[in-house]
Amino acid sequence: MRPLPLAVLFAGALTIGAGEALASGGVGAYLEPSVGYTWINLKSLEIETTFVRPPLDEDGDPINDEADFDPDDARRSVGRRTYYTGGGGSFGVSGGLRVFDLWLGLNYAYIPAELDGYSKRYRYEPDKVRATGKKFVDDGTAWFQRLCLELKYGLPLWRFSIDFRTRVGAIYVNSGPLIMGRAVESGSGYTGDLGAGLSFSPFSYVAVGVTGWFGFFSFTGKYDGAYGTVGGIDVNIIFHI
Repeated sequence: MRPLPLAVLFAGALTIGAGEALASGGVGAYLEPSVGYTWINLKSLEIETTFVRPPLDEDGDPINDEADFDPDDARRSVGRRTYYTGGGGSFGVSGGLRVFDLWLGLNYAYIPAELDGYSKRYRYEPDKVRATGKKFVDDGTAWFQRLCLELKYGLPLWRFSIDFRTRVGAIYVNSGPLIMGRAVESGSGYTGDLGAGLSFSPFSYVAVGVTGWFGFFSFTGKYDGAYGTVGGIDVNIIFHI
């Protein structure tokens, strides 16, 4: 077979395949269940504004008279620091509107993460004029849930598509046996991430893909609150409706 007819046949096959892959183009909807693995690093800090200050009397005034100074009364808790890292399987589902290669929807993800780390409780010691802490090693399962607005854009290449994704929304944590202190008061916070992946469409109405992503989260609470990073790899099935 001559090179030119072979090239023409190859180009024709690409055109037919691309037409089938894009048969679901235009305006429609999508549903995307996914499973994967998520990594989490969480830090919390609830330290008082300063470690070094004189002890206070009942009225909140500094005690300057040594006769009234009792070191035992001056010792007090000044905060806690925690650090946990780990991960676990994640289960999620997305759905929304699709306008050609631009997708807008909502995503829900459930992440039972196995975390280990430590909790360190600080107490002010007036005789040492500083705060000292004792570290407690801790581990357990924390249950995270994320509900995010999702924006995705795909670059179709025949039956393949290079996908870029942005998510912004809320995160909720049930810390279980883990000690997080006052840094996580309500258990709800803010989260967001960026992701990129590759999908393949064996049929015009369904695609399978894999996505890697990385982001952040932050919980409001006493003092500096809790914050950290979150990321993972998801395998998804995309249904074009």
